[in-house]
Amino acid sequence: MLKLALAATLSLASAGAAFAQAPTDHVKLDVTRADLQTIGQGIMKLPYETAAPLLLELQNQLQAQTPKAAAPTAAAKPEAPAKK
Repeated sequence: MLKLALAATLSLASAGAAFAQAPTDHVKLDVTRADLQTIGQGIMKLPYETAAPLLLELQNQLQAQTPKAAAPTAAAKPEAPAKK
C-alpha cells in the first residue's frame, strides 16, 4: 500500500512538471567542450535515427558560437621568391 501511495504521489508531482515544460522549449546550457564531447559520445550510443538530428543540431549551434578566423591579409601572405 505504501508503494502504491508513493507511486501515485510521484506521478502527480511529475505530471505537473511535464505540463510546465514543452519538449520544444529551448534551453541554454553552459558546458565545456570536453563536457560537450562526452555528451556527444553518449548520444552516439542511441539509434542513428534519434542521434543524427540531435548531433547535427549541436554541431550547428557550436559552429555558430565559434568565432571565425579572419582571412589573412596581404601583409601576412608569404612573398613569392624573387625571379632572377
